[in-house]
Amino acid sequence: MWAVILGASVVSAILGRLGGAAGFNKLYRRIGCMLVSGVCMVLYFKAPWYIHLLSAGLLYAALTTYGDEIFGYDNHWFHGFIIALAYLPFASVSGLWVGFILRVVILTVLVGFWSAWIKHHVVEELGRYFFLPLTLPLLFFLQ
Repeated sequence: MWAVILGASVVSAILGRLGGAAGFNKLYRRIGCMLVSGVCMVLYFKAPWYIHLLSAGLLYAALTTYGDEIFGYDNHWFHGFIIALAYLPFASVSGLWVGFILRVVILTVLVGFWSAWIKHHVVEELGRYFFLPLTLPLLFFLQ
C-alpha cells in the first residue's frame, strides 16, 4: 500500500504543478489530483459508489479555490483545510471521525506551512499536491 500511496503522491505533485504552469490547462491539477486521490480511496476505503463520487466532486471544487474571495489573497492554509474537508462524506458514512479530523488538521498545517516556508513556486506547488494522497492513510489506519 505504501508504494501505491507514494507513487500516487508523486503523480499528484506533477499534475498539481502542471495545472499551475504557464501553457498548461488548470484541469491537470483539478481533474488529475482528484482522480489520483480518488483511485487511492477506491483501492483502500470501502464505501458506497455515491460517497466516492460526492467526495470527488467536493475535492474538485476545493482544488479550484484558495479562499481569495474571502481573504483577498491566496490563503494556502484555507486551501489545505478545504481540500481535507472534501472527504467529509467518508467520515459521515464510516464514523471514523478521529482519522478525518486528524487529516484535516495535518493537511491544513502541512499545506499552510509548506506554502509559507518554500519560496520557490515550482517546489512549493509540487509539495502542496504531494501531500494530498500522502495523508490519505490517516483515514484508513484509524478504522
